[in-house]
Amino acid sequence: MAEPKTTTKKTGSREQTKTAPAVQTTKTSRDDGKPFFDKVGDVAQKGVELSKRGAQKLFHFTGSATKLSKLKVEIHNLETQCEKQYLEAGKKLWQMYKDGKLGELKSKFDPEFQKVEGFKKQITEKEKESEKISLVE
Repeated sequence: MAEPKTTTKKTGSREQTKTAPAVQTTKTSRDDGKPFFDKVGDVAQKGVELSKRGAQKLFHFTGSATKLSKLKVEIHNLETQCEKQYLEAGKKLWQMYKDGKLGELKSKFDPEFQKVEGFKKQITEKEKESEKISLVE
């Protein structure tokens, strides 16, 4: 609590003393005795710091997400290349089967090749059927 303020005033031969009532001030947890604009500046500075931290986190996330996406694309491309190699190997094996050059390996691959033969027959039948269909009258 503040001390009461006392003022003395002389009027002619008389002296008058007045005592103003003490003003009670309470400090809040926010009130640190700084002027208002200093407080506004502090709040603005904290806002800037929070924005910087948020931007840094966003930058890190974006960089990481980009790197992760790039790696996933590279993995997909490698898997596609692997599938192409399987396909090429299968084509060569198929040609060896058709040419009768598989020898004893024929029995190991015969069930799969029989399925391929069946699919090829179905494809041929469907192609013939589709040729009979006209889109224009």
